[in-house]
Amino acid sequence: MTRLGLLTDLPYEVGALYSRRDDIHGRLGGQMQGGISTPVNSPFVVLFTGEAGAQHGYRDHWEEEGEENILHYYGEGQEGDMQDVRGNRAIREHVEKGRRLLLFQSLGRGQPYRFLGEFRYLSAYAVQGVPDTRGNPRKAIVFKLRPVEGEFDPFQKEGAKTLPTIDLSATVSQK
Repeated sequence: MTRLGLLTDLPYEVGALYSRRDDIHGRLGGQMQGGISTPVNSPFVVLFTGEAGAQHGYRDHWEEEGEENILHYYGEGQEGDMQDVRGNRAIREHVEKGRRLLLFQSLGRGQPYRFLGEFRYLSAYAVQGVPDTRGNPRKAIVFKLRPVEGEFDPFQKEGAKTLPTIDLSATVSQK
């Protein structure tokens, strides 16, 4: 089995915000559009999730399975049945190819992306009848991905870093 790097050696911090163009693609390369980016000569496969994917039939969601939160991540392909090629294959084969899955969440058009962390492929399944970009039913590939970070909370509303509360009532203002 291919050995992957440690969580601590990632080029991004979980919960932090990044520019897709400058901080993600500017640093790693890869396709600027789409939900799966496979930068050449990079140890990463970069995944993007967000509400905008719904227009293409992508319904990424979290499910609690046993004691773990598992991401159900829709594969690439906007029209017709999704195929086990390009980005979809890169997800499925990431461990064998020595690549790590990094997931970013869109915060909306023109907004930064929140880094959700590193994930591992568990399995995949097909869903029939998912509408494509034109509204035609098709077969979608859905990947079950597990966060590598043990204490991951997919429902976090704030970034990973929170500043301590400071009591300012004892301070004196200067004029």
